[in-house]
Amino acid sequence: MRTPRGTPRALRRRRPRPRRAARQRLTDVGRTPQLIPGDGTQGYPTGDTFDRIIATCSVPAIPQAWIDQSKPGTILVADVALGIEGGLVRLAVDEQQRALGHFTTTAGRFMAARTGARTYAPPPRPERAPETETRPTVVTAENIRGNYPFRLLLAFHLPEAEFVYHVDDTTGTIAIQIQQPDGSWARTPLTGANTGTVTYGGDAGLWQQAETAWRWWNDVGRPSQDRFGYAREADGSAYVWHIPDGTRWSLPRSGAGRA
Repeated sequence: MRTPRGTPRALRRRRPRPRRAARQRLTDVGRTPQLIPGDGTQGYPTGDTFDRIIATCSVPAIPQAWIDQSKPGTILVADVALGIEGGLVRLAVDEQQRALGHFTTTAGRFMAARTGARTYAPPPRPERAPETETRPTVVTAENIRGNYPFRLLLAFHLPEAEFVYHVDDTTGTIAIQIQQPDGSWARTPLTGANTGTVTYGGDAGLWQQAETAWRWWNDVGRPSQDRFGYAREADGSAYVWHIPDGTRWSLPRSGAGRA
């Protein structure tokens, strides 16, 4: 965070040893910011407003406290975690307390913000649906793993989904698996003879959405992540959009983003 007068300030978790080490390392390179222990998602304790807010942690949504400590023209940089993927956004806060901007040209991720021993609550993992079918697919595990902007797009299409790696206990085959809170899942192998197939259980539409996203991404020229905008409205709702044509996806509300 940076004050109107330009004095750098930083919020860190309440762990004295890392805080002392951070202060010393900054001093060694000629920087003397004010380090304050605390939960950075709750804002700066004094309630100051800032010209710049730079968060070196990931959050599921932009916290209300950061908007409250902004003013028209404040630039906010943060890593927004959207489930399957996430990324750095650079946002400008306007007079209506909206934060509008886009994903950055240089991709990057940070560790999740946390106030205790755990990060923000992990998604529930119910019993998985029984296997339904294996069939050919137009999008492979390598397509997903090798294309960060496409993973980001998948997160827009499947905002409640989780991305995991699956290892078959019998064959040792490694697969990419996308799973939903309702127990639906779909996986496609990274290795072996069946890399052009998908196996799924539960909702068949889960992987169909992945294939739809793949076709769209290719049809519009495989846009990079900085061709996608991010907006947080004053009421805490958020959405992303494809800047060239305006295609828009709403994002689920998160406790971190509500007032």
